[in-house]
Amino acid sequence: MLMRLNVMFLVLAFAISLAAQTASTEQDILAAYNEYFAALRHKDVEAAMKFVTSGYTSHLPDGIVLDFAGQAENLREGILFDITIGDVKVDIEQLQNESEDVIATVRCVLFYAHAPDSKPNSFNDDHIRDTWTHTPQGWKLKSSVYLRNTINGSVIPASAPPESPRLRALAQEWGTGNKGALAAFWKSVDGKAPLVEEISGAQGNLLVTYLWRSEAPNEKVSLVGGLPYDSPKFLSRLADTDVWYRTERMPNDSRCTYAFQIEGFLSGSHEHFSATAPDPLNPRSFAQGSYFELPNAPAQPYIKEQVDTPKGTLTRLKIKSVILNEERNYGVYTPAGYRRDAKPYDVVLLFDGEAWGNGADNLVPTPTILDNLIAQKKIPSTVLVMVNAVSQPWRNRDLTCSQPFNDFLAKELLPEVRKNYHVSADPRHVVVGGSSFGGLASACAGLMHPETFGNILSLSGSYWYVPGWEKNFKTLYLGDSGWVMQQYAKSPKLPLRFYMEVGRYEGLEKQLPTNRNLRDILRLKGYPVAYSEYDGGHDYLCWRGSVADGLIALLGESR
Repeated sequence: MLMRLNVMFLVLAFAISLAAQTASTEQDILAAYNEYFAALRHKDVEAAMKFVTSGYTSHLPDGIVLDFAGQAENLREGILFDITIGDVKVDIEQLQNESEDVIATVRCVLFYAHAPDSKPNSFNDDHIRDTWTHTPQGWKLKSSVYLRNTINGSVIPASAPPESPRLRALAQEWGTGNKGALAAFWKSVDGKAPLVEEISGAQGNLLVTYLWRSEAPNEKVSLVGGLPYDSPKFLSRLADTDVWYRTERMPNDSRCTYAFQIEGFLSGSHEHFSATAPDPLNPRSFAQGSYFELPNAPAQPYIKEQVDTPKGTLTRLKIKSVILNEERNYGVYTPAGYRRDAKPYDVVLLFDGEAWGNGADNLVPTPTILDNLIAQKKIPSTVLVMVNAVSQPWRNRDLTCSQPFNDFLAKELLPEVRKNYHVSADPRHVVVGGSSFGGLASACAGLMHPETFGNILSLSGSYWYVPGWEKNFKTLYLGDSGWVMQQYAKSPKLPLRFYMEVGRYEGLEKQLPTNRNLRDILRLKGYPVAYSEYDGGHDYLCWRGSVADGLIALLGESR
């Protein structure tokens, strides 16, 4: 029993001795790393190379192998272009003894600056397998193998000055101890957000700064909507003030809606919250958010009721569709002075009726727009039919080139309207239109029933559509796109006229280029196409002006 205990004590003592030896080796090698990088920080390549054996080799990820001289030259080139090599953090992940050598697997984070900067603005996070050998002069590198999972990146200074002149001035005042400048700033922007400023020497463009007020340092604030349509669009905090901001450059004829997304923790709690809010500093609201219009934004003169303008009548109706096997809501607007014994009226059919005047949303007051257009003789007296979408699933089903839905329009809905209202059956006097999927659906309606619809009013049409889009929406770029474009390209020219409009800030991979592509296809085929772009996004705020322009182009005297 005594012999067994002695053996156990000997094993334990050996393990403790080995652990102590390993710890000492790790400390010695870590000290060598620190001295090596200290020499590089002082641009002393010769001092750094004293930690490298004469037979040293360095294996780079791209297959290049450097010897002692090559490594020295590589270091000289590095310190020639990198003015400052900042602090280096070496984390030894594993030490492995191999004969008289030690293999160290390390992560080495190196910060550096490029001329003419004076602060570190880039970094390397290298994963390296180094072989160290012990010599009479101490530990030296025998070889290095750079593993492939190296990370490179750049450092964005948190203290970068804001682009907005007003915010730069506020930051300077705050930095000099003028705490009253902050209260004065908030008072000056209350009711006037976002902040709009001129850009020196940049005619036609303005700086727009979105502002949010919060003293919670751990909050995350981002922009919903706004221009441009990048995502995510986080706001930055101005020093240690309660000012959060994001500045964008945009043309001076832009308009858009926006809101803020705020994420953080409830006061005194670990409960996380996420909320969307309009801009409390902006009294102008639209839909679920706020909006702004820059000074040269195109006028929208027809959206407001005029006291002395005769008003039409809106009637809300239902129809039982045999083709769809469901009941659908729609609305019919008849102009002021409507008579059944007059000349047959032009008719306009719009999709998403709830948004165009036949619902609680009423984002676009289309009946009022028609009242004003007709009173000012911009278009003839016209009957408006607004077909409600009912729900998003039904909308996705109906407005993506559905043959049954288009048959319902041509064979059930419009015949029902003609039975009860004195409207034209001539397709040259019929307009079908909508926005987004509604724009797509209008082009499909003309394609499938040109004997019924002769005029297409397309606002930001979703011409990226392909059958099966819902299952593959996030990877549409991997496959074919533009089903409607293909149909128009290969079909004979139809008796159709087009008005197309789209925002320059709409999705660059979807809405904007596909609208331009369809425009070009139609013109090459010989279709009459009036085409326009505006400085805005996928937004009813813009479309409420676009619909008037489109109706004038398609129904006005100059058609």
